[in-house]
Amino acid sequence: MTASAEILDELRKSTLAIEAQACLAAISEAEAEAFRSLYDGTLWTGSMASFPDWPGATGPTGKPTHAAGAFQDQPATYRDIAAKTGDSSFEPASQVANNWFLAKNDFKARTGDDLLTTLKAGALDKVASGLVGTWSGGANAGFAARYNHQPRGTWHDPRPIASAGEFSAIRCRHRSLALGCAGRFYRHQGGGDRSGDPQMHAGHDFC
Repeated sequence: MTASAEILDELRKSTLAIEAQACLAAISEAEAEAFRSLYDGTLWTGSMASFPDWPGATGPTGKPTHAAGAFQDQPATYRDIAAKTGDSSFEPASQVANNWFLAKNDFKARTGDDLLTTLKAGALDKVASGLVGTWSGGANAGFAARYNHQPRGTWHDPRPIASAGEFSAIRCRHRSLALGCAGRFYRHQGGGDRSGDPQMHAGHDFC
């Protein structure tokens, strides 16, 4: 399982690092399926210019909840984030940016460490323990498994990526593939055989 296609697409549109995208995807996978999701399982049909003004529902502890969005933010929490980021919109891009801000701030407050650096180091259990106080479902014991199964990057590679090292290897593989295909295209266009050219030969067998 991964986060929903809607949420993954929006994360890919962002400028966040690939590890940050995977982190938010792993959280949202256990929280909600859409940016309009309400805690009661319905979808908000009103304006996304601000946090949804909906009646709320009864949470697992028996107390009322007004959680909404891809990351099931509470109105007070989202209001506090918006006051710091200057972005009070509840549109998808704003939810992504504001919740990454929330994740970074809460992780820093609890651990003293930088969230992105910790993600890149592959310390996923530490990330989960540092964020579970914010997202009890999204950063639970299954966080690491969900993080490792999120499709990453502009290539939409479906395979799990457990570390920055593995990501670098895949990036190099895709670069080699592109160069190999470029060499074959060059010959098809009458450019002659450049199989001896190391730049054009790289990844040739994958075309």
